[in-house]
Amino acid sequence: MTQGKIGRNDPCPCGSGKKFKHCCLRREVPEADVLDLMIGAVSLAIDWLYARHRYAIGAALQQGFFASLDDSEIHRLSGLDTHADMELQELMRDWLVAEGVLQVKGRDVRSTALVLGFGGPSLQPREREWLNALMASPLGLYEVVEPRVEKGVLLVRDLLVPGASAIRVADSVPDVLFERWELLVVRLVPFEGAYRFGAPPLTFARLDAPLLRSLAEEDRSRFSAELIAFYLEVLLVELDNEDFEDDEDLEDEDGPPLVADLYQVTDWPKLTAALAEDPGVDGDLEVGWFRYIADSEGEIITSVSMSFEGSLLRIFTDRATADETEVWLGRIVGSSISRLTPIPSDAVDASAEPQPKLELAEIQADCEAYFRVWIDAPLERLNGRSPRAARADSTARTRLLDLVKEAENDEQHSARDVDRDPVDLGFLWRELGLDPAAD
Repeated sequence: MTQGKIGRNDPCPCGSGKKFKHCCLRREVPEADVLDLMIGAVSLAIDWLYARHRYAIGAALQQGFFASLDDSEIHRLSGLDTHADMELQELMRDWLVAEGVLQVKGRDVRSTALVLGFGGPSLQPREREWLNALMASPLGLYEVVEPRVEKGVLLVRDLLVPGASAIRVADSVPDVLFERWELLVVRLVPFEGAYRFGAPPLTFARLDAPLLRSLAEEDRSRFSAELIAFYLEVLLVELDNEDFEDDEDLEDEDGPPLVADLYQVTDWPKLTAALAEDPGVDGDLEVGWFRYIADSEGEIITSVSMSFEGSLLRIFTDRATADETEVWLGRIVGSSISRLTPIPSDAVDASAEPQPKLELAEIQADCEAYFRVWIDAPLERLNGRSPRAARADSTARTRLLDLVKEAENDEQHSARDVDRDPVDLGFLWRELGLDPAAD
């Protein structure tokens, strides 16, 4: 005798005593099916809302989502590149379904209440469950603790809850590779026995962690609105920077093009001391250095930007100054520094020997040398104290942790960009007496 089809409300055949829909049915649903359901439910809700309340949605977006911007700033966002525009559209869709309030017949109504209420679109029970769960989940701030615990699972920690434990998340954006300590702004939605991302997360620089936390501390109820306002401001700043770079390109069409060079440093204390003593150099180890080059009348004609990047020194300057910069660095620090990247290929002798690729052990040694200077350098973000001095101050511990996590996250990105293994910064955690697992 064959067993008939098990209904959703039938007792589960495993003997747990639960209904089938609350037990083994969930285990039978492939993860891809769950992702399709999540995307499909939101798309169905959005399409239904636009078909019936298009003008109310326009007003809600302008008065709610874009409330921090004026009309000219909203218009400027039409200049975003394809990737940034898609990211913005995803956030708008997420906000509209989870938080949007529409004015319908003189009343303010939650958009999801319209979708789930009488006369709404035809939805499957699981689609309704997902939309209800999404609506109940606030926008939050999380850090990635482990990018890949196992296939399709990562660990995140809520940065708005002191001492929060790591949370397992079924990764609903499988094509996106997160790095450890990445900052994510996203809704974490409990659904069918697992936490899931409500929409593709927004990623922010680790540098922004203190500011983003402060937004929540001021007024938790307005955290979502403040986060969105901050994100929109970031987009506008990026557009301003692109406009500036375009203007610079136009001005410099007949002038020297900019180049980026990488230098290997074997004696960071010597380099930082030499730069600090040079009257033509501003900056420090924390923010990088700027060297200004003047003509015979004292007018600045060009500049050199220097910053630490993934255990190396990255230098931006114009092509005409690149070789002079190499000579200048050799003069002030001798053989403690060597240029790894030549200027662009169209200006390089084709017969020249290629630069040897650094071994990971060499990069590790350079990185450790840099951070052994950094650990005792006074930093503005630690109120003028060094990381070593700040570790004993409980009030500075969070800022110190942010700095170490930022360094590790930057190194992971740098390594991925040049297709190499990342440097192990475990020595930095140990030197400061910090534990990445506990902190």
